Amino acid sequence: MVLDNQIWCLYIGGHRTRCGPTRYGGFGMNESNDQWTMTVPEAGKKYFGLSRNAAYAAAGRGDIPTVRVGRLLRVPVKALERMLDAAGQQPPSA
Repeated sequence: MVLDNQIWCLYIGGHRTRCGPTRYGGFGMNESNDQWTMTVPEAGKKYFGLSRNAAYAAAGRGDIPTVRVGRLLRVPVKALERMLDAAGQQPPSA
């Protein structure tokens, strides 16, 4: 079910890559009570030990994937974890 014209958009590197309608209930908790999204400062601190300003700077550079819902800027947890998993699979550059 689509809520009244609420749209999510995924921004990577400051560019919108994907958009779509929010699901019924919007962003929040899934069935296992894990968060689907978190704030940029929460994600920066939890995953990288960054301050609030450094987390927003990293999100602006595209180092942290973000989703904009209206005025809210959120980090999709699964996208961030996939990005980190993929980074762990790449061979170190010399």
